Amino acid sequence: MPSGGTRLSIDLTSSAIAATVDRDGTRIPVLLNGRIVMPHGIVIDPAGQLHPGVNGLPEPSVGHRFIRDPVDLLHAADAEPPVDAVQLLAGQLWYVADQAVRQVAVPVAALTVTIPSAWGPRRRGHLTDAAARAGLPAPAMVTAPAALAAYATAGHAPDGTCLLICDAERRPITLTVLQVSPDGYRELATRQVSPSRDLDRDLAQHLLTRSIADDPSQRPEIQAIPEPADAALLESIRQARTALSTQERAPVLLPSPRPPAVLTRDDVTAAAQPLLDETANAVQGILDAADISQQHLSHVIHRETKAIPGLQERLAAITGHTPTALDGHSHALADGALALTAAHHQTTSTANDTALPRVRLRVRDLTSAIILGVCSLTVLLQTILTADIVTTYSVQVVGVRLSLPQLGIAGALTMLTAFAVAHLAPTTWLAGTTDAATTKACFVSRAGSVEVRVWR
Repeated sequence: MPSGGTRLSIDLTSSAIAATVDRDGTRIPVLLNGRIVMPHGIVIDPAGQLHPGVNGLPEPSVGHRFIRDPVDLLHAADAEPPVDAVQLLAGQLWYVADQAVRQVAVPVAALTVTIPSAWGPRRRGHLTDAAARAGLPAPAMVTAPAALAAYATAGHAPDGTCLLICDAERRPITLTVLQVSPDGYRELATRQVSPSRDLDRDLAQHLLTRSIADDPSQRPEIQAIPEPADAALLESIRQARTALSTQERAPVLLPSPRPPAVLTRDDVTAAAQPLLDETANAVQGILDAADISQQHLSHVIHRETKAIPGLQERLAAITGHTPTALDGHSHALADGALALTAAHHQTTSTANDTALPRVRLRVRDLTSAIILGVCSLTVLLQTILTADIVTTYSVQVVGVRLSLPQLGIAGALTMLTAFAVAHLAPTTWLAGTTDAATTKACFVSRAGSVEVRVWR
């Protein structure tokens, strides 16, 4: 890692953005607007300014535009969508890096970004372009399953063994099989579990159906729950599921005019059963796709934020390994990615690749060297002019007597002048890079697209 900088790791694949800095081996979570994690959403106001880290607009506002997640738009970045996803992502990266620099007061010297395993050269190139537009170093990219594996095993998995990663933190549930190698992880297979199935939506449909059956006078046509029109209902169900971890029953507010409903643990277990069955089939399918059996697995890693009853037990029954649970580890991906890229960024600095600090010479900097030089020359001339010269018949010089103290002072002043010039010369002719901490950026919207301007 270049001297005077820090390593920044940003997780873009979780339900909320998390970032960690590594400064001289110390891991520090980055607080984003005073929070440990930050939502992906960005609001563009009428003046073109970006406001990252929002869940959405509280109410419709003229001239404001809400982007739920710029990363989701990268697949169409080449097709010139209404907004430039690359520049939106650049604004998001710059904002996170700016918060990190403000917190640790050290510029970012190396960048690591966690990405989905499905990303290929196109979206990886868009991410590199976004980092460049934000004035950040070219990112080292780590896939989410590899970052989870590095965090959960701390690099202690035997070479050649396989890991099963079950990431249920975001919908849909993603299964990945990794094989441990000396230089990292090799992805053998990946599979998503029922992209259309959502436990909260299934519970919402169940509660609405039950409320209609209890009150036939209010029997409307049963339809799927729209999104985000019933966001309040889904949020109430999420809160009820959290409460069920400590109690048997929890209330759920249904849309008017229906009365509140009661959600029980049995309701959640019954709603989760189809998802568990599909997960079991997907696990067996991905093991076959990776051409491995249970004996090849050394670890099963499970991560989720909203508890799915029975998922860990079902994984243990299928694989024969007790899953390593990473519930509540908001910075698992960011920390794991840092661990994987430590060797990539840790380089030995030499005189050839160490950038000297950029110095702007002032008058007083030059005055000291000039005064030393003038004093040295003055003492030397005084020594010569006051020398005692011995001659014969005023023609031939026989000897010269010089003042040793004056000659010594002249020599000392000459040496000090040489040191001053040697100190100033390299910084006069060589220039280092601009400090990233003093970089400023402005994001402006023009004709429906977002323009990123970076000044140094």
